[in-house]
Amino acid sequence: MIINSILGRAGLPLEYEIIPTGFSPDPLMNGDGDAYLSFAINQPIILESMGLKQDKDFFVRLYADLGYSIPGGFLMSKRSFVEKNRAAVVAYLKAFAHGWRDNAKDPAYATDLTVNKYGADLSLDRAQQLRQNELQIPLVMRSGQPDCIWLDQDAVADGLAQAAKGAGRQMPPIADILVLDPLKEAFATL
Repeated sequence: MIINSILGRAGLPLEYEIIPTGFSPDPLMNGDGDAYLSFAINQPIILESMGLKQDKDFFVRLYADLGYSIPGGFLMSKRSFVEKNRAAVVAYLKAFAHGWRDNAKDPAYATDLTVNKYGADLSLDRAQQLRQNELQIPLVMRSGQPDCIWLDQDAVADGLAQAAKGAGRQMPPIADILVLDPLKEAFATL
C-alpha cells in the first residue's frame, strides 16, 4: 500500500518487484535491486560502518520526502481504555514526552542508560546506539511542531487522506481515529 501510494501520487506506473532482503543492505550493495526500503535509523548506520557517506554514496529519503506524509509510531488504544484509565494515559504521555525532551538535550546520557543499564544483557554497541539515537531525535523532535510526539490533527488527516487516495482506499473521518485530548492534557502539565 505504501509503495503504491508513493508511486500513485507521483503519477508513476505501479510497476515494481519486491525482493525480500531481511535487515541487511547487502542485496542492494550486490546490485540485486535499485532501492532498499529500510529503517532510517538502522541500515544507514550499517552503510556508514562500511565507510560509505550519506548523500554521496547512498541516499536516505523518508516517506514524507516522497509524498507519503503520515506519522509513524502511533500510540493506540480503545477509547474505552482511555476513558477508564485517563489519568494513567495522561501520566504516561507526560513521562514519554519528558523522556524525549531529556534525550534530545543529552543523547549520550540516554544511550549510556540503554547500553549499560536497561540493555546491559543485550551486548549493544555504544557507538551504534548513539548514532541511532542521533538519527531518531529529529524524527521525534520535528521542527515546526509545538513539542515532541505532537500530532497536528489537520496534517495527519491530510496525510492519511492523500495516502488513502494514492492507494485507492477510503479514509474514515479523522475524529473517529485520532483523539488528541489526552496528549494536550499531558503537555499542559509539563
